[in-house]
Amino acid sequence: MTVAVERIGSISEPKSEESLYRGETRLPEDLRDWVNEATLIQLISRAVQEIKEGEDPKALPGFWDLLLGLLTYSYATGTYLSSEIESRLLERPGIADRCAATFGNSPPEQIIRRFRRIHRASLKQCLVHVFGAAWEMVSSPDREYCGNYRIRSSPTANFAPAHETPDFDTAAEERIGHAVLLDCITSDF
Repeated sequence: MTVAVERIGSISEPKSEESLYRGETRLPEDLRDWVNEATLIQLISRAVQEIKEGEDPKALPGFWDLLLGLLTYSYATGTYLSSEIESRLLERPGIADRCAATFGNSPPEQIIRRFRRIHRASLKQCLVHVFGAAWEMVSSPDREYCGNYRIRSSPTANFAPAHETPDFDTAAEERIGHAVLLDCITSDF
């Protein structure tokens, strides 16, 4: 199979060109290996809105969609530790003030853990949706783009990143479980 990869404008840099074609049935640790940052954010935003439609709006806190999107993005890009998510969140200009206004005096790390515990099913559903949408984008034999790359090939080339569809449900549960485990380990120290 002959493949030419041409770099186009990007927001984030995939870890390697090789990640565009893995030939295996697992998701990358960081979905930005498959889709660019802007696309990933769009997929997460759509997933959050679809899940929110199925929830009772009176039962959701005002920051529900913000936290669901934040945790989905973090777990989809390989960031699991709540304290690391908090640190990355607070590094962004203007976010510290917004966190204080949204969460009050509670440390964001505690809010993140509590949210994950209470809304685990919604988080899992959101991750499954995002994994499926990203997979659909990269496994399409007709696709012209993968992440930040334009792909050209011979007419017979197959760019599906795997021969079988990954188990998105298991992948989502594993990522959430990994986050819980890391938080438990760090809280013991």
